[in-house]
Amino acid sequence: MATSEEITSQRGSWVFIAPIKGLSLAEAVNYEFKIDRVTFVSAAKLPRVRKRLGFPYRISEFRKRFSSVATHFFDDAKTFATMRLTGKGNEQNEKFLNHVREALWILSLSQLGYSRRRINACPVLAEERSAGRLRYLMMNAKTQAWNQSNEVTGKIHDLLLDKHWLKFQDKGFFASLLNILNGKTKISGGWKKDIRNATLLAGQSQCSSDLPQSFLWNMISLETLLTTRGDTYSDRLPERVEAFLGWTTNWRIDDYERKVREIYKKRCGFVHAGKRETIQVEDVLFIDMLLLNIFLNVAKHPNLFRSKESLIAFSEKVQAERTLGIRPRVRPRTMTFWNPRYGTEDYKRI
Repeated sequence: MATSEEITSQRGSWVFIAPIKGLSLAEAVNYEFKIDRVTFVSAAKLPRVRKRLGFPYRISEFRKRFSSVATHFFDDAKTFATMRLTGKGNEQNEKFLNHVREALWILSLSQLGYSRRRINACPVLAEERSAGRLRYLMMNAKTQAWNQSNEVTGKIHDLLLDKHWLKFQDKGFFASLLNILNGKTKISGGWKKDIRNATLLAGQSQCSSDLPQSFLWNMISLETLLTTRGDTYSDRLPERVEAFLGWTTNWRIDDYERKVREIYKKRCGFVHAGKRETIQVEDVLFIDMLLLNIFLNVAKHPNLFRSKESLIAFSEKVQAERTLGIRPRVRPRTMTFWNPRYGTEDYKRI
């Protein structure tokens, strides 16, 4: 009987299947959703489409023939990720896992503007990362009163791709963003790479329960979208955010320019001096709002933003109009602004 090493060293057309935690697919998406080359499919639908996905066995037959390993594999997840790769198996398995992780981060970004961070989902490869429990005992040494805490930590909810999710994404940025990432909407190659990297970073941020980490991923995503090599970030970042949001009343009333400069200072303090304590939940939520509107307007105006250079030129023209005090003409009337509203609980944790 061939060993695991002998099998995985073979060349072939490999069908990979992995159970996913934190993601549910509803009828609205036909119990199936594709990101890049990764297809997510519900456990109930998998037996019906396994041949199309390249899996040679009936699921029931595979369970019988390899019951010692297969039973729980197919029973313990509501959703599976599938992909086909050609080559040596031991050279393709890590590619598969990386493709799935990135596809899940992209899907996670669909929660931006759709749900609250404190109840966000974190879809992952099953068992790779999971919610846990935080337990501790506290006792008043004088009165001997005590309390034991036993609370769930981490992201425990599922990202449900249902009719509500689908309707929101059609109105928002995610459907248009997928068209860019999948090559259906044509933009420059370098700009597409920047948008993809920004998407992955912002998606990871949406998944995270760690405040400084979420903040940093958000900031790098924002910088990836709006800045280029050679920029003085402290100046260019506020200017380019203003190009997208300076027309709104919130820009002036809520002093967004000052806030952008403040979060950039916090970013530098964290990166260069480890100042985690300065970062607040409201900082992350503010960057969420910025990213939401930049993704929304970039994805909805691909003809205007065909490259990073065209985005920079757009910002410079807006700045020129402001400097000269002339009537604004650069921003299209179709640009939009979404301002999520938060309650007290939203500012306690992410």
